[in-house]
Amino acid sequence: MRSATARKSQEKTLLLTHGLMVGLKNRVALVTGSSRGIGKAITVALAEAGAAVAVNHLAHGAEAEAVVESIAASTWCCIALT
Repeated sequence: MRSATARKSQEKTLLLTHGLMVGLKNRVALVTGSSRGIGKAITVALAEAGAAVAVNHLAHGAEAEAVVESIAASTWCCIALT
């Protein structure tokens, strides 16, 4: 059995491989302000890396739903939260 330090090191390596987030299957991410801009880009990258994502927004419901639809169309798990 690997030590906790070895496991954390491997997880860090997976997250930082070539500057991309990889190996996030079975993980959940909540990105605030993710209906547009950099938050949207981060949310899409997390979804592409395998995480289930929650699109959080305060006043941009239509944009949030568009992000959810685009992510869900790629068979990734995604919901919008206010």
